Amino acid sequence: MTNTFGPRHAPASAAYFNSVRPHYYVGHNARAIKAEGVRVRLLAGDGDRLYDKDGKKITEIFSKLLTRYGIRDTYTVLPGVDHTITEAIAARTLAYPSNFREQALAQFK
Repeated sequence: MTNTFGPRHAPASAAYFNSVRPHYYVGHNARAIKAEGVRVRLLAGDGDRLYDKDGKKITEIFSKLLTRYGIRDTYTVLPGVDHTITEAIAARTLAYPSNFREQALAQFK
């Protein structure tokens, strides 16, 4: 975290972190996100700390936030996968869900 955002208590670090934090970004850009027709795909492995952190479903909570702002999203929990979904796809233990990409890009054909 220090390498990315700098020392924890530095004002610039907090400002930068908050400016790129997904909850903040969505709250301040929801109108533009909807106007552009952006589609959001959320994937969480059931072994990922963002799926269930001490009983708190972080990714699911974010999906519900998007819904409150009227932003379309697809939320999928992948069984047997941890935080490294790309490694599971590369190891061919998980198929890449390509239909989302096709649907998201269909408007540009």
